[in-house]
Amino acid sequence: NEAIIEVSPKLVQHLKPHQIEGVEFLWNNIFESIEAIEKKKARSNGCILAHCMGLGKTLQVISFIHTILKYSHLTHVQRCLV
Repeated sequence: NEAIIEVSPKLVQHLKPHQIEGVEFLWNNIFESIEAIEKKKARSNGCILAHCMGLGKTLQVISFIHTILKYSHLTHVQRCLV
């Protein structure tokens, strides 16, 4: 069970456990898996990350975006609008 896509260790060291769960939530709801990416023709999934103020939603989203852009050859994401 080798990791195909992973968040940069430099970002992970700053994430708290609930933030790691948030990044996993984003992945699971937007992409699901590499197999799901390859099978889908339209990439129209999405989700909302909502939490109390100050719990690190911005860092979670930055970590997620950094990861999907870093692995764009797998995710097919070339740009992101925030």
